Amino acid sequence: RNATIVKTIDSECQARALDQAVFERGKDCFNACPQPTNTSSLCWVNCFFSTVLGKGHNSSLMPEGGMSAMDLVRAWLRGFESDDLKTYGCP
Repeated sequence: RNATIVKTIDSECQARALDQAVFERGKDCFNACPQPTNTSSLCWVNCFFSTVLGKGHNSSLMPEGGMSAMDLVRAWLRGFESDDLKTYGCP
């Protein structure tokens, strides 16, 4: 049996879909940043990892909260599910 490519997407589009899922989950943290959409700011990066890994991710072996493995898989696959950019799909 040969594997078949069902859909390929641009990595930037897929990253936007993943980032948006993380932003939706951690919107209070991101919105508290001076520049909530500046992905290179220390505040944004901290919010991203706090949302994905949990509070205390940078100082604890047992961070609190964070996204589940299934949430991350869903976020990762979001770009493949649709061609509609409005729903974070990727053409």
